[in-house]
Amino acid sequence: MLEVAIANMNAFGRVAACGAISEYTDKKKQARIDMMDVIYKRITISGYLASDYIHAYPDFVSMTSEHLSHGRMHAVEDISHGIENVPSALVELFEGVNIGKKLVQPMVSLEGGMHVDIIYMRVNASSVAMHVIRRRSVHREGKHEAGDS
Repeated sequence: MLEVAIANMNAFGRVAACGAISEYTDKKKQARIDMMDVIYKRITISGYLASDYIHAYPDFVSMTSEHLSHGRMHAVEDISHGIENVPSALVELFEGVNIGKKLVQPMVSLEGGMHVDIIYMRVNASSVAMHVIRRRSVHREGKHEAGDS
């Protein structure tokens, strides 16, 4: 995808490089950009790590939450359903076939009538972390009450 983007960029274009998870497991998938395009178009490519901006994380969460709740921003999610699909969802994440945030919706029942709606998978070079990001309680009438965890 980067190759196509570079080929179609205007002169003095800028690229923010901030994720390459699909390249972790398959070196053949590494971007092969045409350096002549980069040079002749005077394109700037800058790499970024989220940890460089950890100090701004609380402000980021506040601002993006507000934008999301008012419909000024929309999150792109690729949701797999069922806890049994966690392994294949992880493979898809590494293969780069998902678009947006990869989520698994397992609907796991917990004590007290709570059900897990979405599990967020965060992957880095050495580990996989899974976090419950939304829970809901199911009342006897079948209505749902959302809550964050």
